Amino acid sequence: MTILSRLRSRLSAQASVGLYLGRAIAEISLIVIGILIAIQLDNYNEQRQEKEIERRYIANLIEDLRFDIEWLDAWFDRFPKKMAGLEMARDYYHNGDPDTVDAETLLPAIGIGGAGSRGGLLPHSAVFQELVSSGSIRLIQNDEIKSLILDYFAYKLFTETYATNLRSEYASYINGSLPYSPAETLTHKDIDVSIALRRYREPGFLALINQEATFAHTVNYTMELTVTDANALIKALQEYLETF
Repeated sequence: MTILSRLRSRLSAQASVGLYLGRAIAEISLIVIGILIAIQLDNYNEQRQEKEIERRYIANLIEDLRFDIEWLDAWFDRFPKKMAGLEMARDYYHNGDPDTVDAETLLPAIGIGGAGSRGGLLPHSAVFQELVSSGSIRLIQNDEIKSLILDYFAYKLFTETYATNLRSEYASYINGSLPYSPAETLTHKDIDVSIALRRYREPGFLALINQEATFAHTVNYTMELTVTDANALIKALQEYLETF
């Protein structure tokens, strides 16, 4: 074989190897590109799903906040009647006569004075509890919105705990003196009414009236703040939803 033929053969072999390597690199590149595209699609779909979950959480939080406001409306409706009942209890303590007082008017008023002294003042938010317990709070992408949510519910918990610790024994005292029915369906014996009226003139009862009035005014103030905060948070969440 001549030198020229050998050279031609060697060049042809090198060309074949180069062509093979080129095709192999091209195929590997296509596979890598395909994997990257698949990863991007997975990430996009995951982000889209998380965004939808976030949207639902935000919408449900708004509903919970509206329910908080509606729930507190019941407290605000009771508050003037409660204070009027406590004022009647105080007037009776200072000036009342158990033998001449209109017990049918006084006793229900004293009972209303204990309205809201027991039971949860604010409902628990299942949506917020799920956000925290499941770790889904991380899905709230906007740090400012997340901070507003956490601040609102932290204050809500504080309000509930504070009101619980602030409560007096007024309701226990009047219920221990005479059974109270919000529907005013109970019929009391004269002797029981007479004993209750005298208990409402005992020195310790005035302290309970004043403690309950302090509780009522303090709770009313904190509930007004809660409603203000709830409305502000609703507004912020609604504006945030518009960005989705």
